[in-house]
Amino acid sequence: MDVNVLMSVQLLIEQVSVEKNTPLLQQMYQYLLFDFRIWNRGDFPFRIGHIQYLSTIIKDSRKLFRKKYGVQFLLDTIRIYYSKETSLASEDLTTIRTSLFGLIKYFLSKGGTQEEIQSIIGYIAATSDEQQLNGILEIIYQLLITTPTIDQLFLILFEPGSADMLYALLLNQRYSDRLKELVFKILEQMLNCNKVYEKSKQRIRLREGGYSGLGLLLNEAHVSTLLIKGLLNQILRAGFDLGKLQISKERVDEVILPKWAKSPEDFIHKHRKALESEYVSAHLHEWIDLIFGYKQRGPAAVEALNVFYYCSYEGAVDLDAIADEKERKAIEGMINNFGQTPCQLLK
Repeated sequence: MDVNVLMSVQLLIEQVSVEKNTPLLQQMYQYLLFDFRIWNRGDFPFRIGHIQYLSTIIKDSRKLFRKKYGVQFLLDTIRIYYSKETSLASEDLTTIRTSLFGLIKYFLSKGGTQEEIQSIIGYIAATSDEQQLNGILEIIYQLLITTPTIDQLFLILFEPGSADMLYALLLNQRYSDRLKELVFKILEQMLNCNKVYEKSKQRIRLREGGYSGLGLLLNEAHVSTLLIKGLLNQILRAGFDLGKLQISKERVDEVILPKWAKSPEDFIHKHRKALESEYVSAHLHEWIDLIFGYKQRGPAAVEALNVFYYCSYEGAVDLDAIADEKERKAIEGMINNFGQTPCQLLK
């Protein structure tokens, strides 16, 4: 079969459409145009031409085709005809899958139903082919960052089974860093979502299993730089409860980077560059004098403007010798508030 057959079918369908013979048109859709047993017999130009034609008519009449030839139909088509295809070159097979995944994304971008999204999640759980997983995960990620109304997708992704499935993909040694990077991007978008309760994010943030549970998960996994960096980001994004600001009552949980730092990595890089500079090497002994040396206390400290609250110095207060409980607690509060000066090692 060649492209001449495809052109003939197109002309026939267009003619029936003009005549508005709806029953015949529906039969042609079911037993001819959407029957991949027919179109799967040709070469690559024949097959891709057929899919391009399907794309055109679907986008012209999305509501007409969605229910019968929508997401589940396309997923079944990929699974049955294009999961382990041997008659096509690898790059041609990838092109066909990408085209079909594009149609799936088109349907979902117009408002995915719960049934359609469940089909996507079920497909991820059922397949082990990395190329197909990459295709599906890419669809999910693109929908999360470009489709603000895809609330149903967020809700299903936050279900316990979905979260476990995503982490299982991360720990599978067969999959490449490209796939794992996609999973981390999806998890990041889920943590950024403000349409679910904070409690629902705890499983994504690895808090339920704890750090010991995370250690067990990683025990037999191949530990790569990407995996460690991604999991660390998940943990750090959990936020630490450092209290609230006194005036605004704003929750304090993360460090706010200064304007000169483009990212956390840039912040660390610039500090390391400064610490390893020639200037720091030449003046490091001066810092040691202030913190641990002769300029920590006495006249030298006063001259260097290096004097702190008296309670902060080692040995300045003997808490065990204070009999009055209120006085002892007050002194402890001062120490906690002002901190403690390190031991003076060099005099």
